[in-house]
Amino acid sequence: MPNKHINRSYLPTSESEAYIWLTNFAIQLPGVAGSFNLHTKVPTLTKAVQVLTDAHRWQVAAQTLAHERTANKNEAAWNPVDVPVLIRPATAPDGPTTIEQSAGGAYAIAVSFADAILASDKCDAAIRDALRLNPLPKKTTPADAKPQFTALIEDNQLTVRFTKARYHYFLVKIDHGAGDFDHEYPALESPFRDPTPLPTDVPQIWRVQLVGFLKGNPVGIPGDIIDVAAKAYLAEHSEGTT
Repeated sequence: MPNKHINRSYLPTSESEAYIWLTNFAIQLPGVAGSFNLHTKVPTLTKAVQVLTDAHRWQVAAQTLAHERTANKNEAAWNPVDVPVLIRPATAPDGPTTIEQSAGGAYAIAVSFADAILASDKCDAAIRDALRLNPLPKKTTPADAKPQFTALIEDNQLTVRFTKARYHYFLVKIDHGAGDFDHEYPALESPFRDPTPLPTDVPQIWRVQLVGFLKGNPVGIPGDIIDVAAKAYLAEHSEGTT
């Protein structure tokens, strides 16, 4: 283990951006691994990334089954090195065929390699650029930024999905057909599910709007208002997007 303090500010915090960073690191690593005595360890990372990628692909192909068996895939991807990770299934059109395994989580392995590279005097600007090991710029929210989200009826419940991006949390404002936003809910994670039961007799137009917050204060401008046709039996047919 290197004694030098390593700043890991190169690692994105969102799941999607971190996955992009991870795959780029795995692709670029073989080209520089020899300089850092990591060439024999590259297959370990390659396998771990493939395990995570297979889980992602399967989840897209078969949402229900994959949710049951790979719901913790991203947590497992952070498991320490040398702690076996089992993620079922491998990709197949008609169901899981094998149990994929790697000797540790893909992120934990990649970060341990990145630590060793950054601690070495051989790590120059070109290598940092290729492996994306430079500190990420601090994100700020422009005054004219607005939340991006979708609102739809899902499983007989109004469901709001959003990307946190530069915001800490959102205030979900909902008009349940009264003409005014009669309910407001703080939402930290996506999706947010409205606890208000759907009407079962006459369809109503419900409206949804998001306001982004940063450090306890509203920032930017409110998101566009989305109209959603709300009625229980319309569960699979009503949706809106920005």
